[in-house]
Amino acid sequence: MLTWSDVEGIAEQIPGLEYVPGPPRSWNAPHKTAAWERPLSKKDLAALGDRAPRGAVLAIHTADVTEKLAWIETAPATCFDSPHFAGYPAVLVNVDTADAQVVFELLSLASELPAKSR
Repeated sequence: MLTWSDVEGIAEQIPGLEYVPGPPRSWNAPHKTAAWERPLSKKDLAALGDRAPRGAVLAIHTADVTEKLAWIETAPATCFDSPHFAGYPAVLVNVDTADAQVVFELLSLASELPAKSR
C-alpha cells in the first residue's frame, strides 16, 4: 500500500521528473506532464462498479495504448483503465494497492517519452 508521500519519494529517484504540488498533484518531465493525480469521477465509479478503487488514483502516460494494456495485464493489482481513458495512452494506478517497483518503472518510462507522445 502506497501513499502520496511514497509516490513523491519514488518520483524523486527519477532524473528529470519535477513534482508540481496540487491540487491536482502532477509530475512533469521536460515539456510534458508525465503523471498526475486523477480522482475517479462519478461516471468512472459507476462504469467500474465494484472494480473501482475507492482511494487515490494516479494517471501515468505510456508510449501507446498497447503498452498501457500490457501493464494492466502484467500488474492488475496496480494498473487499470476506465471508459474515459479507453484509447488514451495513459494507465491508471490504484495508489492504495500499488506496487512500488511498478510505479517506479511506469514513472521512469513516462519521464523518457518525447513531448509528442503525451
